[in-house]
Amino acid sequence: MKALKSVRLLSGVTRPPIEMEQVPGGLQAGNTYELISHRSNITAVFNTMIMNTVLPEGDGGRGEQVVVVDCVGHICLQRLRRLLAERLRAQHDGLQLVQAVEECLQRMFVLRSTSVDHLLSSLQTLPTWMHDHASISTLIIDCPWSLPAAHRSYFQRLVADICSSLTLVGLVHSQRFGKPAKDALPLQWTRVYLDPIAPHQQRRSHANDASFGFSVSNMK
Repeated sequence: MKALKSVRLLSGVTRPPIEMEQVPGGLQAGNTYELISHRSNITAVFNTMIMNTVLPEGDGGRGEQVVVVDCVGHICLQRLRRLLAERLRAQHDGLQLVQAVEECLQRMFVLRSTSVDHLLSSLQTLPTWMHDHASISTLIIDCPWSLPAAHRSYFQRLVADICSSLTLVGLVHSQRFGKPAKDALPLQWTRVYLDPIAPHQQRRSHANDASFGFSVSNMK
């Protein structure tokens, strides 16, 4: 595998934290959050995050761009159109509503990935591609595959490096709920458990874990 290369395009850029119930203080730009769940609807969480990013500020969003890496086909453009229309209908109607929805979707870039190698290769090229897309604020990766240990470590470092270097909020989907985290995580990488965690699991959780209003993450 090629060595990591940091591309610091947006040094000095600051963004306010994004509210998320399970993360006290909100999602911080430059950090990556691994969402872990067996029961919660991760796709619904991602859809909400996408809408809150691409909607204009006057319509309750941030008017920014988002990159979505969809490895399993769960991100449905038609559903997002319907959800956006529901949010925008109060202030728009008819052709104006259709145009407003399409303007929102133009702020979303979707990358389909079909294998681990393709995923890693695509992520390696993202910093260069983002050079011309400075308003991108969020990177979402829906990849519930079980990665081999070596690939998982490289994937985590790669994503964390991209988000830190480009001042993005990174969201990654994982289904490894309930397993103690023994692998060394990059700085600025936090696991967020969306399902309830038993007390004995909380005691064993990793130092970069957050769950239900309780956070012991140490992001430097």
